[in-house]
Amino acid sequence: MSNELFASLLDDVVTQPILPLDMLQDFRSIAGLRHESAVIVGKALKALPVPSNIAQIDATIRKCLEASGEEHASESVLRALINLDYDSISQLASVLWQWASGDEKRREIFAENVVDQLRRNLEALTADNPTLRIVQKAERLLRDVGNELQSIKFVCDLRPVFDDDRKNIEAFVAVANMRLLYVSQDGERRACEMALTEDELTHFKEHVDRALDKMHVLNETRATLTLDRVQTEGEG
Repeated sequence: MSNELFASLLDDVVTQPILPLDMLQDFRSIAGLRHESAVIVGKALKALPVPSNIAQIDATIRKCLEASGEEHASESVLRALINLDYDSISQLASVLWQWASGDEKRREIFAENVVDQLRRNLEALTADNPTLRIVQKAERLLRDVGNELQSIKFVCDLRPVFDDDRKNIEAFVAVANMRLLYVSQDGERRACEMALTEDELTHFKEHVDRALDKMHVLNETRATLTLDRVQTEGEG
């Protein structure tokens, strides 16, 4: 599916919003999977130990889809599985087709058979999977109290310091420009930018290293914990 076709949907998504454009692209990619591949991925995910983390789920999806030559869809599958539960798939497919059927341009991308294949593939991927349910709950809990980081980028450069007459450069200052792209809790994509000196960047790294040390301890502790499944059954 070409980027040009999805670019042609941009105005529709803005004026008649149904889903973010990147989510529509993910759904079209998943609809393009062979159903047999979706079934294989679903079975492999069910075989994972409970609980499993996102890295294990991602590796499982990639391994299965690489075997069928469809690894290009692995990221789309992972994003969908984190955000969709089995019970919502049928309604999602119905709403998507209702939206797509109202315009020829939309039907070119989401024809009725494509939407039906999307539904069947998503159901095969998510059906009766306790590992996915736990990961989905954990993600919702995480995002309930924080924004979702999408990317981080550093651009380092030298900034000149001019004399009072602005005719000569007297010195240079090294600066690291940090740009964070994130999705806020209201679903908006936003950016945060900071200019850091080398000392500030070093200080920032020290705090990151400390946080990673704490995460390592927490993960080691988690590995020793056992849960009483009777007491936790039915909790959201």
